[in-house]
Amino acid sequence: MKYNYYREDLFGQFVGYMVPFFTVIAYMCPLCLYVLRFVTDKETKVKEGMKIMGLNESIYFLSYFIQFIFINIIHSIINGIIIFLVFDKVPLLMFIITFFLWGMCIFSLVYFIQSFIDKVRIALIITLLVYFIMFFMSMAVMNRAVKKPLKILMSVFPPVALELGVILFGNFQASFKKLKWEHINTTYFNYSMICI
Repeated sequence: MKYNYYREDLFGQFVGYMVPFFTVIAYMCPLCLYVLRFVTDKETKVKEGMKIMGLNESIYFLSYFIQFIFINIIHSIINGIIIFLVFDKVPLLMFIITFFLWGMCIFSLVYFIQSFIDKVRIALIITLLVYFIMFFMSMAVMNRAVKKPLKILMSVFPPVALELGVILFGNFQASFKKLKWEHINTTYFNYSMICI
């Protein structure tokens, strides 16, 4: 009995929709940890005490930033390798860059939230609320029929850009096409990796 050649990998498509959700959940730990550390420094007046002793604001920021960069690089490489085992049609470096940029968006969200709020509990609640609202906004533009300008506009929010980018990876995997670096500017399903 002959079987038709399968043109679509439903598992690849399913994983393309699930990876962003699990990525958002996985990066909640560093998000909460750094919000806790930043706001605790403000709440206990440790930051002001260090300023009185001569600490510069840029040195304080760089101490957290450099620490987060190293942790983010390690997370990006590990997550990229794990996801690359599933998505073999997408280059490993694309995953590493995607996760690295996602981690940097997490750090910028932490630094943005901590600049307004002085209480740890309120900061954690507001940070998680904003984080998940931005992620659920991606549900509005996940459909292939949504126009490119709306997808680009919504990609201002990092979780939306992550969701749409990984769905694009999943679509390449599902259609058994190799994603190459020259495909980055090309529009697929009304979205492209570089939103031009």
